[in-house]
Amino acid sequence: MAGIKCLGAILILTSSLWLGKDVCAEKKRRAGLLRDLMECLDLLRGELELRAAPIPDLLLSLSEKNGGEIACFLRRVCSGMERIGEVSFSLIWRQAGESCLFYLQREEKEEIFRLGSVLGSLDLDAQLRALRYCCGFLQARLEEERRAYPVRRRLTLGLCACGAVLAIVMIL
Repeated sequence: MAGIKCLGAILILTSSLWLGKDVCAEKKRRAGLLRDLMECLDLLRGELELRAAPIPDLLLSLSEKNGGEIACFLRRVCSGMERIGEVSFSLIWRQAGESCLFYLQREEKEEIFRLGSVLGSLDLDAQLRALRYCCGFLQARLEEERRAYPVRRRLTLGLCACGAVLAIVMIL
């Protein structure tokens, strides 16, 4: 009986720490997504500034250079461009963001959606300003996440370990 209790205690501790590790990995994925999205939008801004190429061509090119959620998002926008006469670019951008950018927080998604409403316009200067602003916003959020991550990681793992110890004490 004591062996089964010890095995249960080990399983509780292991599963709690695994849960904490998973939560920390999600925070790390969010930081990576912020970084990749910021770099992608900065490339888009640079290409628009230098070549003033059409947005669909730039998005298609960027989707081939990126992976994961960014590529999914850009491909969805590109495939949605077929409906551009029926729906607005900002709606296509928003729908693509809602279906692909899972790890962003609500404020970050809203900023990306605001950018989509400007990118659909004909004013190049407004598009460039919106891209600069959005990149700055994402940069600030990324720096905030990088500063907070070590503390959140320790707190998450510590709470999971304490919860496991509490459960073990109650079992034994």
